[in-house]
Amino acid sequence: MFQVGDKVVYPNHGIGLIQAMNEFEVVGEKISFFNVLILASNSTVKVPSNNAVAVGLRELVDKKQIKDVYAYLHGSDLARYDDWKERFKVNSDLMRTGKMNDMAVVLKSLYFVSLEKTLSFREKRMYERAINLIAMEFAEVRKTSSLEIEKKLMKALAEGVEAIG
Repeated sequence: MFQVGDKVVYPNHGIGLIQAMNEFEVVGEKISFFNVLILASNSTVKVPSNNAVAVGLRELVDKKQIKDVYAYLHGSDLARYDDWKERFKVNSDLMRTGKMNDMAVVLKSLYFVSLEKTLSFREKRMYERAINLIAMEFAEVRKTSSLEIEKKLMKALAEGVEAIG
């Protein structure tokens, strides 16, 4: 499981650092919590340790997972939804999981929608959030800048346009 000092990903918030483990009494039962400092916002969340995986707390991706995401962005697979309400609901649910592959699906889907029409305000925010969260995590793993990663992500998406045609 997770230890104090581990860097983790908290869904829809990004990279966090487990600063401490504390026990609190809740309804007469002692429950241990991870204190996770969210690095992007300098805020702290308390995550019950026995429920950490269920809420989506996870380790940072590894270099193989990064390659898999780039392969997906380059490839011809694409989730398409005719109804914007359905697309927004599916994408919101995917973002909430905090899983890298799910965020990549959202990023690619909204990128392709943006080529056809202007994204709504909420979808534009979701698109920016997806690219930002992916770029921050990849940058942390690769020990490079988020801006550099964003450029690579955009290049991969553009190449994906050619694959889909």
